[in-house]
Amino acid sequence: MNGSNTNQVERFSLWSKYYRREEKDQIMMCSGSIIVRSDYEESMPDVTFFLGGPGYTRPVDNWYLPPVHTREASFAPFTKAKPGKIHEQLIRLMDLMGWNQANLIYLTDICALGFQELGQTMKEVEKSAYSRHSFLSPLRSNEWGAAFNEDIPVINVWGQSKVIEGLATRALDKLNYEQIPYIGLRSPKTTWGYRHPYPKLQSLGRIWLQDMQVLLEKQGIVPRTNRLFEKAT
Repeated sequence: MNGSNTNQVERFSLWSKYYRREEKDQIMMCSGSIIVRSDYEESMPDVTFFLGGPGYTRPVDNWYLPPVHTREASFAPFTKAKPGKIHEQLIRLMDLMGWNQANLIYLTDICALGFQELGQTMKEVEKSAYSRHSFLSPLRSNEWGAAFNEDIPVINVWGQSKVIEGLATRALDKLNYEQIPYIGLRSPKTTWGYRHPYPKLQSLGRIWLQDMQVLLEKQGIVPRTNRLFEKAT
């Protein structure tokens, strides 16, 4: 997935809301992100992606000091971020579909390099009784309520690692209870998992893109001309 795909990624930017639990905390948290096409000036998301976590994403500005969490994670401002492999894969899908902006929400705010590190850090965070790291926390009900719009498709892409099984199960229960429609490529191995956008085998990543396009088409969501082009004409 190189060549023209690299150009695809460069046509978009990632913006994320980083924060720290306390002044000396070294664990980076990210309470939400947006991916937006360059030169797109509106604030109108086309899709919401529901991920397991932010991955190993960091601010572009290496000297950026995230604010300390006080009440709700939503207080943090957006800052430009370095996209990880999963973000790049979502960008490829967005470009194929002609989407300009995507909202990204996470089962957990913990930034980690892979599910193994995520699991270890999650245990450390939960040991300190800090529940706000999860988007599912009752303390973040306002954020949850603002994250969904009946006109914007929700696509679950959180993977199938046992690390997130509890959070994923709770998320599905909550989505179903509140009758929030969602789609995704279901994992054949679990009742709660969804295929990850960037699997270890590169060929499976290409298959994920193809299968997502087929799934979207079945839902009546077809590739469309970019709205920037439509406005210009």
